Amino acid sequence: MLPLFTDLPAGLAAFRPAPNPHPYQLPAPVCWPVVRWTAQRVIVRVGERATPYDPAGLIAVANDAAWTALLETYTAYQTALTTLAARLRDLGSYSTHLAAATAGGGAVPNPLTPTVLGISDPQHRYAPGLTHDWTVPVPRRVPALRHTPQMLETAGGFHGQRDYFPCPDEATFQAVAADHAAAQVAGAAWTGLLAAYGPLTPPAPDRLL
Repeated sequence: MLPLFTDLPAGLAAFRPAPNPHPYQLPAPVCWPVVRWTAQRVIVRVGERATPYDPAGLIAVANDAAWTALLETYTAYQTALTTLAARLRDLGSYSTHLAAATAGGGAVPNPLTPTVLGISDPQHRYAPGLTHDWTVPVPRRVPALRHTPQMLETAGGFHGQRDYFPCPDEATFQAVAADHAAAQVAGAAWTGLLAAYGPLTPPAPDRLL
């Protein structure tokens, strides 16, 4: 990794936590070395260009060690989300299991399982304009009452089958819950680190350029 802080008069860098377009895929972290400040903007180095930015929403990164710690914490968080997503893909969505059971030609239980898990399906594509706030999708286990070819009825009424997974037993729920808990811990470490670094704040007025 190339040093970010060599020969920089400002002596720090800025991290911008962009929204993530997919609940299980965090945006790649980007750190911009701070070159100088003006009265309203911070000037950062983006590639070879000096680019003005509003400092609001930027996180201060004090040195290369801080950037390395941020990358390690980010990687742990993304790994935990990937593990949760893989668990759900292996479990298979309600609609996928219903289609397979129907195609088999035999009797199809209705509902497929006594309970279902409601949680964002990692297999879905999410609209480019839809963003998430770096939080972990939460599994909700609810009784399943019945299904139609396209819908699923729970105690809360009829829903589309999207974002529902069969949950045949307690072991299935506990496995998903364990992956969710691990992702929550990793996410808390991430938000805690950003809070510890704090927002990028301008220097004293006599140091502005």
